[in-house]
Amino acid sequence: MGNPNTVRPFAAVVVLLVGGLLSGCSVGSTDSAAPATETMATPSAAQTQEPSDPMQQDLSAAHVCGTVSALSTVLLNAAAGQQVGEVSESDRLALVRSARFGYEHLQSSDARMTRAIDSVQRYLDAHPAPTAGPAIEDGPEWELQQKLLTTACRESGSNVVATAQYGG
Repeated sequence: MGNPNTVRPFAAVVVLLVGGLLSGCSVGSTDSAAPATETMATPSAAQTQEPSDPMQQDLSAAHVCGTVSALSTVLLNAAAGQQVGEVSESDRLALVRSARFGYEHLQSSDARMTRAIDSVQRYLDAHPAPTAGPAIEDGPEWELQQKLLTTACRESGSNVVATAQYGG
């Protein structure tokens, strides 16, 4: 078993990430203190739309790229943690399986992101997770899928950043 002080933060990230994917919640700011103004002008389309549903999933490229960053962070630290003896093989496999679940459920309203997500999901469909062993095989094909997502994020004005807990 891995170091509980290391595995628990990973597990917390995965639980929060998967919970956000399943619930479709998005975190946004609401400005209830905005002053009311009276005008006779015709309201814009944005003003005539109903307030967005706080339970509606955020499908923007920025949100999706943030999710990809979190999934990349989980995969990076699962492998690196195992290499330094902080994460057991069973914990690493569980983290990889959780990350796969996240990739399988990505969605976006951005066309560039949708093409990259479709490619990743086709790859995952063609490479089903085994009952035992890693749910995602690390290799050139998977790296290409990661690059497609990263490129789509950049083209959409966002970045993918994995935060390393181990090494420098």
